[in-house]
Amino acid sequence: MYYIQDAHSFWDWIYFVCLIVIGSFFMINLCLVVIATQFSETKKRETERMLAERRRFSRSSSTLLSEEPGSCWEETIKYLERLWKHAHKRLNILWKNYRQKHAKVRFMKQVLLEVFSFCIY
Repeated sequence: MYYIQDAHSFWDWIYFVCLIVIGSFFMINLCLVVIATQFSETKKRETERMLAERRRFSRSSSTLLSEEPGSCWEETIKYLERLWKHAHKRLNILWKNYRQKHAKVRFMKQVLLEVFSFCIY
């Protein structure tokens, strides 16, 4: 820069200042483009990997076997289904016990009625 100022005029510094400012903006923009490109490629790769894992986990039949938990609503619905099945099974057992107990009582009533009716005749 000093050699050119000595050879031409004092106002050549405007050219060099503009060159440095515009060049630095160009280099910053170039670096930012490289960073943005790498970021978008990484994001695309991670998105594809995440979708592949989601597909793999959605194919598994049980949430207990998978490492990734489902959403809160899915887990709540599965828990309520399990409670419903357990309650249904328990009520069936209680109903069978009730019917067996009252079947014995009905049978005893019939036997007693027959015995008393036999005694009366």
